[in-house]
Amino acid sequence: MTYTTGSRILATDYNGFVITDVNNNINEVWNQTYGQTALSTVSADTKVTATNWASLVNTLSTQGAHQATAITARTAPQTGNLIAILTSLQTDITNTYNNRLNAYAVGTQYTAWTGTNSKTTNTIPAPDTDAWTLTFTNTVTFDSYTIARYFFGAGGLVKLQFSKLSTGFDNDVYWNNFIPKCGDIYLSSTGVSKTIAGVAYTGTTRIGGTGAANILATNIGFAELTGSPTTIFELNPTDYLYTSSYVRVQASVSGSVLTLTTTWFQQARNPGPYPDVRATSISGGSPTSGPSFGTAPATLCTYFPPETTYLNNAWGTPTVAATVVGPTTTTLEYTTPGTYNYTLPANMVGNQILALIVGGGGGGAAPGADEGGGGGGAGGLIYRTLFLDPGSPVTIVVGGGGGLSAGGGNSQFIYADQSITALGGGQGGTQTGGAGGSGGGAGGANGFHNGGAGLQPSQPFLSAGLGNNGGGCPQSDNFPGGGGGGAAGGGGQGGSNNGGAPVANPVPGSTVGYNISGVYYLAGGGSGRYISQPWLTYTAGSGYGGDGAWGYPDKQGGTGGASGCVVIQFDTQ
Repeated sequence: MTYTTGSRILATDYNGFVITDVNNNINEVWNQTYGQTALSTVSADTKVTATNWASLVNTLSTQGAHQATAITARTAPQTGNLIAILTSLQTDITNTYNNRLNAYAVGTQYTAWTGTNSKTTNTIPAPDTDAWTLTFTNTVTFDSYTIARYFFGAGGLVKLQFSKLSTGFDNDVYWNNFIPKCGDIYLSSTGVSKTIAGVAYTGTTRIGGTGAANILATNIGFAELTGSPTTIFELNPTDYLYTSSYVRVQASVSGSVLTLTTTWFQQARNPGPYPDVRATSISGGSPTSGPSFGTAPATLCTYFPPETTYLNNAWGTPTVAATVVGPTTTTLEYTTPGTYNYTLPANMVGNQILALIVGGGGGGAAPGADEGGGGGGAGGLIYRTLFLDPGSPVTIVVGGGGGLSAGGGNSQFIYADQSITALGGGQGGTQTGGAGGSGGGAGGANGFHNGGAGLQPSQPFLSAGLGNNGGGCPQSDNFPGGGGGGAAGGGGQGGSNNGGAPVANPVPGSTVGYNISGVYYLAGGGSGRYISQPWLTYTAGSGYGGDGAWGYPDKQGGTGGASGCVVIQFDTQ
């Protein structure tokens, strides 16, 4: 028999409404989707009481209110009422089943999290024109997978937001413009369309932002996720040079943990005459606090729990944890003369390293008859970007400084049967500057004579130095002091009896010096090299020539040259 007027009401009729009618019963929504207490069934030899019917009617009404599904108004039966058919009961159950993923509202946004979701330090790859990756990982942990199903089934939403406002590098402008175009990403229960708090959602929904996403997985919600990461969103910039850069979100579920991994990828620079955008570095900034973004690059994960006006909290309070990983720059500096073996790490990012190789400084000259000895020349300098695979072995040789009236030793970087050599500086001179080694700076002269010119380099990317003029003697202008040594990037004017300090932007038209971003830097024998790059600022410590010496009546000799150095830099992640 069926549940109709004039028929006997059977336990099977009631139980069908509650649980046994496949895909068309109250408990499948109320209990299995929302996690609420299931309605009890009745056995075939037991009466279906008014209490049973009242529970069914009240639950159906509450279920419809949660979904904003219109159902037939009816009064719950009471003991002593005349038994009557509840009209349209099956229709209302069917409608609430079909609308089970809808929710008239959500709870208060949960904005607490542990860990770090902001990249507060600068992201500067080595070299600074290389590609880089920032990986933001957010986990949402439930008490169990079943509890997570209740959260999403009852209308819960997980939200990802992205922000970057920091400035300081040219490339910040482009990322600051790109990130808002991503909009906000919401993960809902399934790939089925649903309405939650008046807004339509599919599996993965993007709200706000501009530009067509490469990937937007509207057919994938929490229920479709597996243990393998699935890309649910990806956007490329289309309005600037780095069109292969992207923001990508991948999602996976393992047991009770939902993992959302967001990747910010910056492609390596485009070749061509674009000096204002060639560096790919971006700045850090202030961190995100709760739901409020700072200026740093950040990916924020929050969630909206289901409403609890009509439902009891069956999902607990999921916790959110965040981490961010970016390239870590490793700088290795070798300054003690000798030979060293090193293996590039397996977790090196890409295959590019930077190498700065400086030869040992030349020693100052012995004194002349009436004057001090000239300063020694600075060691040669080479600065290169090299392409080596992770795990590659390399050999580093650091040249020693020259002693009195002796040239400096060569420094080398050896890899894959190839060698890059920065030659040592030449020894100092007296009445004429001593000749520099090939690529090394020449020695300075005494106060009556100019220093000799350094020899032309024999390798690319290497600048020969020129000798400095001699400095004046403190005792009397009639007695000259020794000249300052020449520098690898060109000789600066000699100071008083020793090498001069680095000089930026010398006399217009000068052709000597080390060109860094359009600025020529010159250095004297006392500071024989000056490198200023975003990845490295190096001004002293080794590689410069020996100082000039006192003149008459002391007639002292110059000092010995300083050791060379080798500096290598690369990224790991």
